[in-house]
Amino acid sequence: HSDGHTFVEGDSVSFIATISDSNHTEDELLVTWYSGTDVICSESAVTADGIVQCQVGIQADWEDIRVQAIDPAGGAGSDSILIDVQVNATPVVQVLGPTENGLYYSDQLITFSGISTDAEDDPDQLVSTWDSSLDGALQIDATPNSNGEFSGSGYLTAGDHFITLSTEDTNGRIGTDTVTITVGPPNSEP
Repeated sequence: HSDGHTFVEGDSVSFIATISDSNHTEDELLVTWYSGTDVICSESAVTADGIVQCQVGIQADWEDIRVQAIDPAGGAGSDSILIDVQVNATPVVQVLGPTENGLYYSDQLITFSGISTDAEDDPDQLVSTWDSSLDGALQIDATPNSNGEFSGSGYLTAGDHFITLSTEDTNGRIGTDTVTITVGPPNSEP
């Protein structure tokens, strides 16, 4: 990577450097990777052809990546790059239905609808799920359209339900929204 490269927080990245020393072999060199003063990879092994790698998950507060090699005589050399890290935003999630003041019965389909968006990911990259405090994970379709909206239906048992809509993005961030509804017993004729 070069100066100014942009990463998203949480990205798994492999940094690679070439290390050499005119009077020591590669296996004699102690190589450490840093971001600022924090060690991010310690005692990295150098291959016979002088290549050393550091596999890390990018952190939001990192501004630079530096590799330093120290030989047995105490001689040291380093190189660094500046990086730009974009904070991985949590998905924005909204339950559109069911609503708290709706009338619901255990023998009638209930419509579950929502919308999920994310600053980094397209709607089709997000994974949304519905959960009920009484019925557990709900098998409701949450496949979004191009605007991030989705709708499906299902049945719930009678009782008070705390419904949670959760959406996870490709970097593992999870956004949620909730609604509490009451589901009555099977609807009876007037």
